[in-house]
Amino acid sequence: INRPAEALTALCNSTGSGNAIAWLTDTAYGVASLLDCGQPLAQVERRIGSNTTSGRALEIITTAELGLESVIALDGRTFCRLGPTDFYSWLGVGLALASNELSPVTNVESIRDMEDLETLIRAVAEGDCDAAGIPAGSLELLEDELGDAATQVTILETTPAFPYAVLTVAPSLPLGIREALAEVIL
Repeated sequence: INRPAEALTALCNSTGSGNAIAWLTDTAYGVASLLDCGQPLAQVERRIGSNTTSGRALEIITTAELGLESVIALDGRTFCRLGPTDFYSWLGVGLALASNELSPVTNVESIRDMEDLETLIRAVAEGDCDAAGIPAGSLELLEDELGDAATQVTILETTPAFPYAVLTVAPSLPLGIREALAEVIL
């Protein structure tokens, strides 16, 4: 398969004779869970410094000058992103907007694509964009490169961590096979 949607379809269409197992990331795992098409078997963990994490949160930042206090205040604002398929700067932002009853299609005035994360944060700090989504911890990570720009943005919201990847199995996969597979993988 070539796309997360194809993996999700394979999981949802699995039968006893043709079971699917797939690594799903971000929203695909959430959709599989909601549709009851997949059950978690294992999860990717990454070491960052001395900590081990199984996912990364999204921070929605805005220019401090606007004085906004909630995601709802982003209605009709201009967003910066790294592209239409970037999870943290666009797809995850869409989820955060939707959870606040806003649409990334109808409640956004305009969208500007940026070339990299540092440029995106600077655009928000300088007021070229009203808001953007960034991986949690990016402001601290890029603090030296950003200089004063890091202090000119406000974090409006931090989402729960989105998983890096979850090995997901079709619900029709027999428990004995699931257990053996988990033992071999782990």
